Formats: sequence, C-alpha cells, structure tokens
Amino acid sequence: ELALISLTERLASRGHRVTVYNNPREIETFHGVDYKPLSWFDPQGLDAFVLFRNPWYGIHTFDCPRIFWSTDQQTAGNYAVDIFPYVDHTVYISPYHRDYHIRRYGADPDKISYIDLGVRLQDYAESVEKVPFRCIYCSTPGRGVDILAHAWPLIKQQVPEASLVITGDY
Repeated sequence: ELALISLTERLASRGHRVTVYNNPREIETFHGVDYKPLSWFDPQGLDAFVLFRNPWYGIHTFDCPRIFWSTDQQTAGNYAVDIFPYVDHTVYISPYHRDYHIRRYGADPDKISYIDLGVRLQDYAESVEKVPFRCIYCSTPGRGVDILAHAWPLIKQQVPEASLVITGDY
C-alpha cells in the first residue's frame, strides 16, 4: 500500500489528477491525491486506469488504457484468467517478479514491464543508532515468521548476543 501511496503522490506532484477508489474511512485529499469510496467510481472520462493488486471485473469495458500494477506474486484470483485478458499492460516491481508471472501465468512478454519500488528518502533523514547483532524481520503475517520462530533458538545458540525486532510490512 505504501508503494501505491508513493506512486500516486508523485503523479499528483507532477500535475496529474489522481483518485484512489477503495473504502477509505474519510473522503479526503492527501498530498494532492483524492481518496473516494469504490461505490463512487465512474469510468467515464478516464485518461488511464491502474488496477492495483487484485482482479476487478468490468474493467474490460473502460475506454482508456488499462494497466495492472502487480506488487505481489499473487494476491487474489488467477491472473491468467482474471486479469491479463482485461488489461493492456502489466507493470511489475522487479525482473524476478516479471519472469515469475511469465512462467506461472503465461503473461505476454510484449505487454509487460517493470519499475523498481521507490524509496521515500524523507523516511531516512534521521540517523539511527546501530545495534550490533540486531536482526530485523519485516514482513506480513504468513510469510515465514513461523519458520523464524523455530530458527531463532538455533541462531541464539550460535550468536548469544543477537537480538530480534519483528515489524509488520513497512
């Protein structure tokens, strides 16, 4: 989600009119980006439509370029039948991610590209104290923390001074 926020804010800062349709708690504008309920979405007059992460049926009727921006290996649905037939182009976050989708879902190499995820430099303006032997595990639930729970005692046996910080996503 931070990738989406970062991209939309950058597009807005360059003069584009950007609206994110989802289910926001508040209908507001942040950093030039409008956040509105999905129920308000009207495809008329779009210059482009960017589908983010999951299938959304009905996009094949939109009269504008339709782009799928994939930031996950698979979030929901079968991309080969739920997304690729309905979009004009797919953008991935790495060559590995792109190649995986070609192998797994048969993505058309002529209709795909990738851009690296950006770094929000302002998030790193302050220096932080370096702690020797500190390990940081940053992910989302279901992506290996259960394995880490079994591996950590083995790590501590080898490196008794090791410490662990577990965070969620960003």
